[in-house]
Amino acid sequence: MQRGMMTRRPTGRVARAAVTVLALASRAAFTVLALAYSAGAVACASTSAGGAVPAASLSARDQLTIRQHTYVYAVAASSRTVFALTQNGVITYDRVFSRWHTPDARIADDLQFAGLESGMAVTMAADPIEDAVWIGVPGAVILYRVAASQVQRITVAGVPEVITFARGNASDAYVRASGRWVRVSRAGFVLPVTESVADLGLRPSPRLEDVYRQHPSLRGQLAFVLRDASAPSRALPTVRALSGTLSPDRPSEAWIGTAGDGLWLVDANFLSATPLSYGVLDDDIGALTRGFDGVWSAGQGTAPRSGLTFIQSDADMFVWRPSGPGMPLDGVRVLAMDMQAQDVWMATDRGVWRMPMNNQSGAVQWGAVHGLPDDLVLAVVARMDGAWVGTRRGLAFVPLGDTADHVSARGEVHRAGFDGQSVRAMTVVDTQLVLATGTGLHARSLRPGNANTTGQMLFAEHGRALRMVSALASDGRNLLVVTDSMAYVTRGNAWPAAGTDVRAAGAVVAAALDERSVWVAGSRGVIALTRDGGAPRVLRVGRELPAEATALVLDGAFAWVGTRQGLVRVRRARDGGLP
Repeated sequence: MQRGMMTRRPTGRVARAAVTVLALASRAAFTVLALAYSAGAVACASTSAGGAVPAASLSARDQLTIRQHTYVYAVAASSRTVFALTQNGVITYDRVFSRWHTPDARIADDLQFAGLESGMAVTMAADPIEDAVWIGVPGAVILYRVAASQVQRITVAGVPEVITFARGNASDAYVRASGRWVRVSRAGFVLPVTESVADLGLRPSPRLEDVYRQHPSLRGQLAFVLRDASAPSRALPTVRALSGTLSPDRPSEAWIGTAGDGLWLVDANFLSATPLSYGVLDDDIGALTRGFDGVWSAGQGTAPRSGLTFIQSDADMFVWRPSGPGMPLDGVRVLAMDMQAQDVWMATDRGVWRMPMNNQSGAVQWGAVHGLPDDLVLAVVARMDGAWVGTRRGLAFVPLGDTADHVSARGEVHRAGFDGQSVRAMTVVDTQLVLATGTGLHARSLRPGNANTTGQMLFAEHGRALRMVSALASDGRNLLVVTDSMAYVTRGNAWPAAGTDVRAAGAVVAAALDERSVWVAGSRGVIALTRDGGAPRVLRVGRELPAEATALVLDGAFAWVGTRQGLVRVRRARDGGLP
């Protein structure tokens, strides 16, 4: 008899007690240092001198990383929860409330710490008694209890091949590892099975082949059943099933995991299916824009499936608008996005795209062949009558079509000056369009046309510094200007006396501004500064952020940061900054 090794790190009361002890110890150490160096020899380097910026103090509830979960390799269903094992971990769907559980950073860390790496799991089975799942990995079985937010690792010899339960005794799991059966208790005890396995009355967890066996009609028609109702124009068959399981309480209900299309709920009696999208379509985030109660995300064309993803603020609902005949975005890099009414405008390396949210097949694209100064579009500002488009070789205005539905019509492009200049960033302040070019900052009327093409040069006396503008943002009245090293907040024609050093963010790629705070994102992290003069905080790449930042959006209680390895949602403090 051997005892399963418990490798989970302290949580719950033990974790809180440990944190309290550490906090008291840290506070005492800080007091000693402060007394020893009362003259100020020890101090945090000033941000104005380009020194260190304090890191944010984020808890697991403050931060959420959303990855790509389109490939579902294993599915298990209990009476309350559906568990799906994807290329980026385990996700859980609440059957009672028909929504996804908000992922917990602590659980993801614990699962990885217990041995659940990408592609390492070999089998999975839902627990018949409690809301939990058993996952087999080489050398161990991982028990994940959803309600208790608990991860337990139990060591077994060999590689688990099958996890099942006995009909008369469901309190223990029976695991076949490397050809031998062992009995695993919930307390972590592992016992060899000495009796005949045939006499145990084991109930094998249903798999995709069991779904086909119980519902023969699905074997030849499942690829046609798995269609997203919002994309009827998709060529068929397009969906390949990787895994599946049956519901324990509804014989006609099956849960199907696919290769690239996520998880589906299938009604075998009516041959109907419902997609249960989770995560982003592309981990490599290219651009973000605010939507109603959430954000829209687009990738940089590196994923097997391109398209748009809507993420609700609570992260319990996701909407996919995948690439298809109506929106061929495969391989297209989305560099900036903006939304107006029901239209999402995308600045890409292949022109500018407008995608109506109420008609996925009606996406329209404009490029150099349609009148744009260049195919490489760097910035876009959406308006009710069209969009301002900043390209590598000038500015243009793209109006909506003249048809009544404005869906598929392609309006005539109006050149708006700055020929040969790269329009790197744009925003709207009051009634003016402010744009950054290689010659500095410019403001011009929002009305399209060729008149007044260059507009007014802003802050001409600072022209040398403002030729290096990396990002612009606005809260409607104030303008945020970010260069390669400094951030300035201006109002009207008054240039601020001093700016804030943002070199800790690295090479700046995006910025955001609202009435409470200023955020700057770059290759080394994200800096948050409150408007009331509070101390800045930073999210660092490799610690709070999985990779370099690529996009940034402020949306009420949250800040959304796009990175090269997923979308990060950060809960903001009351002052609008980081905790």
